[in-house]
Amino acid sequence: MAAKFVHAVDTRTGKKVKVPEQHLKIFPYLRARDPKTPTAPQRPAPQVVPPTAEIIKGGK
Repeated sequence: MAAKFVHAVDTRTGKKVKVPEQHLKIFPYLRARDPKTPTAPQRPAPQVVPPTAEIIKGGK
């Protein structure tokens, strides 16, 4: 008997995966998802460092 594959999200890495349906019950870090709805990014956006007022100059 073939396993039924479902769309899921690995909450440890935030990656979308396709796993057998039984794995959703076995592994607590897998969450089912609807493949037609976009998922929000799991990782925070990178922080942009504002330019400093002082410019460090080396040498003489």
